[in-house]
Amino acid sequence: MKDTTVIDGQLGQLAIKQNELFRRAKEGHYASMDQVNDALQQVIEGQAPMPPVRKRTIKKAKPEPAILAFHAEVLVQPLLESFNPHEFFKDRQGLYLWNDMQRVLKDAKPVEPAQGTAKLRSFDLTKNAYDREIKAELPENHEVELWQIAKLIDAQKNGEDGPLLTNGYANIFYVAGFAVSVSWSAGSRGWYVDDWKLGGAYWDADYRVFSRN
Repeated sequence: MKDTTVIDGQLGQLAIKQNELFRRAKEGHYASMDQVNDALQQVIEGQAPMPPVRKRTIKKAKPEPAILAFHAEVLVQPLLESFNPHEFFKDRQGLYLWNDMQRVLKDAKPVEPAQGTAKLRSFDLTKNAYDREIKAELPENHEVELWQIAKLIDAQKNGEDGPLLTNGYANIFYVAGFAVSVSWSAGSRGWYVDDWKLGGAYWDADYRVFSRN
């Protein structure tokens, strides 16, 4: 068998192809070392190397920004005497009810005294939202009691600083089947309280939401 002389030009072409192959490998154009070896063998055999396969990058979906931003732990003073929601939630000096709160008060019953401080948490809305969006970010047992709302109102009955916003923005509480909004009116020097059927309101950013847990 007659030997074949390898000329410099052929070696040069092989070197160029190898260098190009190595460059692509370093840049991550091949998914595995096996693919690099296969492509190198094709270059040695004088074939067109297999096309590079880029590593697939799976982009993770960016999480939606939270609607609620935690504000503070809120302590509600113990209920030291019986609480009748029908006696507290009625129009009087410093407290004004829209629609008389009849939907919420309809089945409300008096509450007996209870020892111990109740703990709530408050959150500020980071953007406008519906009830379903807000409630989706609250703990499962987030509904509050009417006496707890009353205690917070009484603690700031003259518009003092405290857990409740006093800048005219709504403080939102969820009770069974309804949202209760509590807002301070500097002009009237009193609290306005209203009940809303769930899904019937679209709450503005910077309003405050209270949760039992």
